[in-house]
Amino acid sequence: MTMRLSDLIERLQDLAAECDTDPEVQLAVQPSWPFAHRLTDVVLVDLDADDDEPPSDVTAYAPPRRIVYLGKGGQIGYLPGIAKAELGW
Repeated sequence: MTMRLSDLIERLQDLAAECDTDPEVQLAVQPSWPFAHRLTDVVLVDLDADDDEPPSDVTAYAPPRRIVYLGKGGQIGYLPGIAKAELGW
């Protein structure tokens, strides 16, 4: 399933409504060997503005031209088991 920016915003708003504090946001990676990482930044990239990107061949899948990227920071440690279970890993 592809997550859109509006999906992410909606999910974060739902989670924020459940919190009475401002929790840290971390990134879970590698389901088979799960780790937690810090997030360092969020950027919007317009691939049409990238002069260095080579022209792509016509394929069955055309990638989106504007993408939100989450910057992965340093590894914090292993992902807690409860987080792994909530993610369905």
